[in-house]
Amino acid sequence: MELDWEQIKTAPSYFCAIEAFRVFKELGDIVIELTNYLQEQGYKAEAHHPFGGKLLFPYHAVAANIGIIGQLGLLVTPEFGPRQRIGIITIDADIPLNRKKRDFSEIEEFCNNCGACIKFCKAALEEPVEKIKGSGVISRIDRSECIERLIDDNYCSICLKICSLGHPK
Repeated sequence: MELDWEQIKTAPSYFCAIEAFRVFKELGDIVIELTNYLQEQGYKAEAHHPFGGKLLFPYHAVAANIGIIGQLGLLVTPEFGPRQRIGIITIDADIPLNRKKRDFSEIEEFCNNCGACIKFCKAALEEPVEKIKGSGVISRIDRSECIERLIDDNYCSICLKICSLGHPK
């Protein structure tokens, strides 16, 4: 679900915070409603709320061919840059994987050469770190510092504001 640009461009602000929580709430409600529907149809389905949980959402989105992992470790898509949130439903259904592989090389090259998000993020680490040893999950965000910025700076979101891939075309 897209985060509204008019609200995100005010970051850090209460307007930005309200928008972020609006998306978490609305998308979370949709994920839960769809999961309940799938369960009613007899599937084993589990909702993974977009506000967090046991899955690493950006990596699942990459596996689903939705986008790339940006320099800070956020999901970046051609449609919204880093300005979206996703919810996931895991299910026991057989789902055909016959869609065409998307080419993200253009946004990947741009992102790798830009670095504005790292430069302006108060929670960015100088060097990337592997979050879980041996996992290949890389991040440049100090999560504890990021949480402080969310609390102290009205949901911060400077990374969403500064990324030109997230500006409406």
